[in-house]
Amino acid sequence: MKQLSLIRDATQGRDYSALVDDIIEKYFFDEFSKFSLASLSSQGRMEEENNDQSYDSDESDDYNYMEPEYDVEGDRFCSDRLHPESFLYKAFERNEVEIFLNSTVDTLCNLINSHPSLRFCVGLSCPVLICALEEPKARRVQCERCHAEFCFMCSEAYHAPTSCATLKHWLVKCRDDSGTANYMTAHTKDCPSCHVCIEKNEGCNHMKCSICHYEFCWVCLGVWKSHDAEYYFCSKYQENPDSAKESVRTRARESLERYMFYYERWENHERSLRLEHDQRARIQTRINEKVLKKEGTWIDWQYLLLAADTLRNCRYTLKYTYPHAFYGEKLERKELFEYQQALLEAEVEDLSWKIEHAEITDRADLQNKMDICEKHRLTLLQEFLTN
Repeated sequence: MKQLSLIRDATQGRDYSALVDDIIEKYFFDEFSKFSLASLSSQGRMEEENNDQSYDSDESDDYNYMEPEYDVEGDRFCSDRLHPESFLYKAFERNEVEIFLNSTVDTLCNLINSHPSLRFCVGLSCPVLICALEEPKARRVQCERCHAEFCFMCSEAYHAPTSCATLKHWLVKCRDDSGTANYMTAHTKDCPSCHVCIEKNEGCNHMKCSICHYEFCWVCLGVWKSHDAEYYFCSKYQENPDSAKESVRTRARESLERYMFYYERWENHERSLRLEHDQRARIQTRINEKVLKKEGTWIDWQYLLLAADTLRNCRYTLKYTYPHAFYGEKLERKELFEYQQALLEAEVEDLSWKIEHAEITDRADLQNKMDICEKHRLTLLQEFLTN
């Protein structure tokens, strides 16, 4: 769909918004849509998060891809991606096609991007266009051509149980505040005397507060006079027994610390997902080696891959519980959410350990842990899915 290089500049007063609606109606419901029209084709599908059909299974047929011959729950759909010559000349009269091809790339793409039932695949250079045949919802889309996964409503990574609006705020905050947090950690501290936030903008560790004129060491926050002969003692960790009095800047720092608490856990799960993706590849290699050595069949070892997939799904869901928790400070049932989040977190880490030590882990024990993790994941989603 993104390959619209034949389109020329000229609008000629055509109602392109209505034309896009006509494309959907004719392309998906007319008789001609039973034939594959493009020489290049691929497959795609719309599906909910794995195994989530227990509470949302009646919506799996609401989406279709403009691609040839794809079965959705036993129904045959036959279509393909939009292609100026192969599709349009069979969908419209020739004069309509000429007008369509003379429209600008930006006009057409903007109309498609703003259409509630159409989404471009987010995959790099992927031409797939996705259409929701019923009311569009925040559902998980997976393209089988490029394997990209994203939320249909916002085109971001699928993010249950966090809503699209919450995720948008969270991503903006991550971009804006993560750099601020790093800067605050590296360059600011509170004065030990008056607790004003002080920025260190030079290399010397001898600091003098501009408010109360207290002189102290930047490294250990101790009085500077004691550093003539005992300078190196400030390298030893000592807890500050005095809790700082609240000020506007202190509260701002605490707010930042609260954000960093959730951000670090969000980022940690993202790193773990990347590492466990590589771990799954190693499991696949190890299974292949065992099969070649006749140490069982592929079916005998398939449970290890299923365990890795379960771990991935549970950790992925767990990652997106943190934006929900950060913005849900005053929400009802917050304690219940945090309790279920903690249960899932503990079980996920236990499952991760068992997979890493699969050689010494009993198969039944591992499969039982998989079932427990999936049960906690689905329970959390059923209780707090906001989309």
